[in-house]
Amino acid sequence: MGPDASVIVVTLQALSIGFDAHQFRAFDREAVEVEFGVPREWEVSTMTAFGVAAHAPGELPGVSRDRRSRDEVRWARVSAERG
Repeated sequence: MGPDASVIVVTLQALSIGFDAHQFRAFDREAVEVEFGVPREWEVSTMTAFGVAAHAPGELPGVSRDRRSRDEVRWARVSAERG
């Protein structure tokens, strides 16, 4: 089983016992590698938080933070190409 499948399995298990799962990439990779003694040949790429989300059971979670619309987001590369 590859890393993607393992995240799917543990997420489904969490959901089956009433927990929510949220996968994310915004964290201090070096600190995690040091704290948990991750071997050099491994790469920490994502983390998953498990818990009970702040929404009613059976409801889909809403947006957890304010976000800009896609039209408001401008990437540096696109801006440079357009001059």
